[in-house]
Amino acid sequence: MTDRGEPHEGAFLPDLCDLCGEEIFDDTEVSALVPDSSAIHGHDPKLDGKRRLTACSSEHMAALVDAYEQRPFADAEL
Repeated sequence: MTDRGEPHEGAFLPDLCDLCGEEIFDDTEVSALVPDSSAIHGHDPKLDGKRRLTACSSEHMAALVDAYEQRPFADAEL
C-alpha cells in the first residue's frame, strides 16, 4: 500500500462478490456474462451490452443473474 492507502502497482487485488462484497481468494469464484445495456467495454465493442459478474458461490451468482434478467435492456442506452 502507498501512504494514501492505495495498492502498489502490481499488487494482488482479490475479486469481490458482486452480491455480498466478500473477497474471493480461492477457486470458489463463479463468473457469468449477462445482458446490460449500460455496460460499455473499454477495448472490444463486441462486448458492449454485456456485463461480467463475479460471485463467491453458485447461489450468489443465481441471485445476480435473476436480478439482471429482470432489468430492461434499452438499445438506446448503447
